[in-house]
Amino acid sequence: MEERDRYGDKLRDVEKGREDQWAAERDRELLVKLRGHADERAVAEPAEKRTPKVFRRILCPIDFEEGSIAGLDLANRLAVQNDAELDVLHVRTVFSVPAGSGLATEIEGERSARQRLKEIALGRLATPRYNLLIMMGGAAERVSDAQSTLGADLIVMGTHGRRGAPRFFLGSVAERVVREAGCPVLTTRMAKEPGSSKTLNAFDRILCPIDFEESSLKALDLAGRIAAQTGSKLYLLHVCPTVMIPLGGPVTGRVMEKQSAKQKLEEIARRHLHDVRYELLITTGDPVESVKTELDVDLIVMGTHGRRAVTRFFLGSVAERVVREAACPVLTTR
Repeated sequence: MEERDRYGDKLRDVEKGREDQWAAERDRELLVKLRGHADERAVAEPAEKRTPKVFRRILCPIDFEEGSIAGLDLANRLAVQNDAELDVLHVRTVFSVPAGSGLATEIEGERSARQRLKEIALGRLATPRYNLLIMMGGAAERVSDAQSTLGADLIVMGTHGRRGAPRFFLGSVAERVVREAGCPVLTTRMAKEPGSSKTLNAFDRILCPIDFEESSLKALDLAGRIAAQTGSKLYLLHVCPTVMIPLGGPVTGRVMEKQSAKQKLEEIARRHLHDVRYELLITTGDPVESVKTELDVDLIVMGTHGRRAVTRFFLGSVAERVVREAACPVLTTR
């Protein structure tokens, strides 16, 4: 009897695997079609009507929780600002259902999720160019699949958190997406009512930490494009380490290091920034605390340090801590 039960379990597992594979292939076919339609519209659009865009296709995963709705509001503003295609994605987790009721349960579940997506879109989206997508499987994997297949150049996600506690939980879907995504990822936990912004711009004051590594310079290029598009002011911040025994004594050495850092920042700004209002900031202390408290900004843009084919977002890194602890949205890029 036990052997028969085990055999039955194996058959169900095989069948479930086939269903998951079929769902993934079906979803991928839909995504390919959507990308093709968007490419056709872009080609057909008259050149004189094309506005400068930082982002052309934005992917926003939502799970109907408050944090993800905050992400959707921000994605909507960026889509309007860039005249970008917005793909709103809900991933339904695959789970077992009683024998004989699987198809009906699945159809009803998808119908209910699609209805909720429509209601949210009607109530919160101002951009006319959006698609509502439902996929099944692991959330992080499906977000990654959607991004690569659609060719999205930005993912916007709300993070789940509580006041007074870390807002970005290790092992969460958002954490995995930030580590593994093939494009920049914007995370936010700030919920705003639609249309509550004081300006049309999603961001007015942007902070970009610079440590002179390649990843931070790539982040600066992205921050500069956003600032140039919106007229936002960009702040370049370099944090000098606190532990050092310089020649000439601590005070003289610290002054010399700040002067050297300022010269480097000035040269970087001349090379990377065009038609952008910016200010250089040099400080000393803990990098994370400096990034969090130096200025009251609307956005932090920073690079992540990583290696190819290896985890790109190291636990305990400055970027990871800023994403968890910052009060404003954080845009990470590698």
